[in-house]
Amino acid sequence: MLSFKSNRLTHIPEDALAPTIEWLILTDNLLEELPASIGCLKTLRKCMLTNNRLLALPDSLLQCLELIRLADNRLSDLPRGFWQLPKLAWAGLAGNPLVARAAPLPPPRWVAPAELEVGEQIGAGGGGFVHRAVWSAQPDEPVALKLFRDGHRHRRLETSSRWRCLTASYVVYAVGGDSVSLPTALRRLSSVERYDPALNAWETLAPMGSGRIGSIAIRLSRRACATT
Repeated sequence: MLSFKSNRLTHIPEDALAPTIEWLILTDNLLEELPASIGCLKTLRKCMLTNNRLLALPDSLLQCLELIRLADNRLSDLPRGFWQLPKLAWAGLAGNPLVARAAPLPPPRWVAPAELEVGEQIGAGGGGFVHRAVWSAQPDEPVALKLFRDGHRHRRLETSSRWRCLTASYVVYAVGGDSVSLPTALRRLSSVERYDPALNAWETLAPMGSGRIGSIAIRLSRRACATT
């Protein structure tokens, strides 16, 4: 990850960015253009460019790009092929002239959990987990389903069962579990959360590599470990 957030940057020289960058954060700067060499970042997956002065994007497109935030710039058009990027799942464009010209969107439609067939996890971030899914209303077009951590974090005791509790240094760790509020394919939780009685607050920690129900949790050398 490379971050230069809120640095009043006005220019990035060609070839200044390392080709191995996966996350690039340039939010809240004064950039009017990006170097053409950004197309050489073959591993770049997430690019944050909100609140700059970008007039256009380079024609060199990033085949591995999964997320790009471009809100509050001065974009009046996008490069040809932008919407055909094979891995692009999220693009934020609000506050650009090109959005002002667009036709208004229809009102949102509520999708019930029963309408979704949830598949494998394809991504994760601080906000939650992204899964491949099939929506019964358009079964021939796969969709991405994001499950936000905060959506069930504060209801853990009411909505999950068979989760393990580990106490250490006057805090409580809740590890994995079976969430009855989620679709069947997602009920096996991989989440790890810590409760601090002094603050009366839960904190979400890095998840386990896989979901676990009824696991055994122990503390080893300042680490919480879980096994089935």
